[in-house]
Amino acid sequence: MRQRIHLVRNRKRDVDAGLVNGSTGNVVGFEARADSHISSIIITFGSLEHTVPTECESYSFEVVKSVYYTRRQFPIMWAFAITIHKVQSLSLQSAIVHIWLLNDNTLWTASD
Repeated sequence: MRQRIHLVRNRKRDVDAGLVNGSTGNVVGFEARADSHISSIIITFGSLEHTVPTECESYSFEVVKSVYYTRRQFPIMWAFAITIHKVQSLSLQSAIVHIWLLNDNTLWTASD
């Protein structure tokens, strides 16, 4: 993880502010605890004019009847690419689509 890396949120935080599952942004900094572990990742999201500190969140789910698993992680993932299934319900201001011209002059995209 480093500054300027492009990320996507995988959990909603504030629907009114536009921080929902699928919101993309860039890392601008980190906040560390006294023991040097990262306590939050500072991110700028395109829909907001200010930075957002993103902290670890806990998720619990049942793996077997009456056996629960809890994990802590940042609710983000790298956004180097995104699938067609991920963008189906998003309203995007811009998108980069890779299109290739085949030998017979027909267009082909990675989703074909």
